[in-house]
Amino acid sequence: MKFSDLIIENGNIITMDAKKPKASAVAIAEDRIIAVGDDEAWATARDGTRYIDLKGKVVLPGFIDCHTHFLQMGISLAYLDLRGTSSIDEVLEKLKNRAGETEKGKWIIGCRWDESKWEERRYITRHDIDKAIPDNPVVLRRMDGHLWVVNTKGLEAANIPRDHIGLERDSAGEITGLLRWGAKNYISQCISPSQKEMMNGLKLAVNEALKNGVTSVNELSGNFRLYREAADSGELKVRVYHGMGYDSLDALRKLGLATGFGNDLLKFGPVKMFMDGSIGARTAALFEPYNDDHSTNGQLACSQDRIYEQIKSVHANGSQVAIHAIGDKGIKTILDAIEKANLQGDHRYRIEHAELLNDDLLDQSKKLNIILSIQPNFIGEWGGPGELYEARLGNRYKMMNPLRAIVDRKISIAFGSDCMPFGPLYGIWSAVNNPINENRISLHEAIYGYTLGAAYASFEESLKGSIEPGKLADLAVLSSTEIPEEGIKDISIEMTIVGGKVEYSRS
Repeated sequence: MKFSDLIIENGNIITMDAKKPKASAVAIAEDRIIAVGDDEAWATARDGTRYIDLKGKVVLPGFIDCHTHFLQMGISLAYLDLRGTSSIDEVLEKLKNRAGETEKGKWIIGCRWDESKWEERRYITRHDIDKAIPDNPVVLRRMDGHLWVVNTKGLEAANIPRDHIGLERDSAGEITGLLRWGAKNYISQCISPSQKEMMNGLKLAVNEALKNGVTSVNELSGNFRLYREAADSGELKVRVYHGMGYDSLDALRKLGLATGFGNDLLKFGPVKMFMDGSIGARTAALFEPYNDDHSTNGQLACSQDRIYEQIKSVHANGSQVAIHAIGDKGIKTILDAIEKANLQGDHRYRIEHAELLNDDLLDQSKKLNIILSIQPNFIGEWGGPGELYEARLGNRYKMMNPLRAIVDRKISIAFGSDCMPFGPLYGIWSAVNNPINENRISLHEAIYGYTLGAAYASFEESLKGSIEPGKLADLAVLSSTEIPEEGIKDISIEMTIVGGKVEYSRS
């Protein structure tokens, strides 16, 4: 019999284990849970066992955020944060302040702007920025990352070909400074962070995760070598399921690497592809035009034949498929390609975001055993009447993120944040308090999406996602003794335990 190194006692432990849904104590030896329940936990005690009295506080399995751009989030913490701004004028004022602290000619980078929250309800352009910042190149990334804007100095520095796809022009043919698709790559080359900046960003992201009770993330746009260095040096204190872009597939194949290679701290995840863009940038592919711009219904990033060939190539490598699709046309194109491929086995294909879903798409997803990797925090940000989704889609906004219909059909669901914003408690609150009543799910169902559902999406349900003997000792302790449905987002994380170690404590 194993003896415990740590016993957590007097907790309101929600285990997510159907066999024993609640407990008040859990015993941990090394990095594993060895017993759950008062009698079971105390039977493992010995001299030297450490005890933590939680005084009735809620304990959950460590949260798993199954869709992040984790490294980029950490790097962006050093950028000008434009979330919460209420007007273009406020953005320009913040830019002026940052310019006052920046050497002339150096790039100013801003992020997380959202025109749907501004008085003007329009995109910012290079002309707006030029008035405030004439001497520095500026790039501002929209909240979703699918739309960037640069000023004239930025355009000159990046030297983007004037006929490049994604370089937007107005009705008079003049360049607006708005960049979509590949045009953004020219800016990326200009502002690429150094190795030191990336490592500092990763450390910041890890701290942010621990403060939010997140013990595992699915990283979908990172740098595997950097993560490996952080793991080797002990700086990586959360578990990472690291996705790779499709352009890395040849390298993975040559090295014989595929999904699941690695260890409990860092392993290869899915190969990610793109089918469309975003609702906010009007690049998500829809069957019907956008409600606030009838000239477009978005854009498919590639043809059905192309995505079909990509799916087969990824599957042949033994890797998991994860495809970004938000609009109904994008989702349908993927589902038809997967159905045509007819590949057998426990493939756990994932559609990332999968927002605009009708009954036919839900039924087809169920038939094909698709995992819908959804970001419920988007509902809290843009899902209510008068918000962005209604502006872009009209009455179709009620079909966005239909969580109740997904759960009722028993379609596999996993929750993540896309770092917009990061934090599972906000996502849980958004799912439970959906402004569309018929789309709401229960508290337990929402927690499942960030625990067992997310673990299943990375083939790790036998390792994590619930509090039961044999699983990794990853726990999140809330500051409250209960979880109020209306106030979930206002609860703090008291303590985060990863592999039996207290990696974060609020006190």
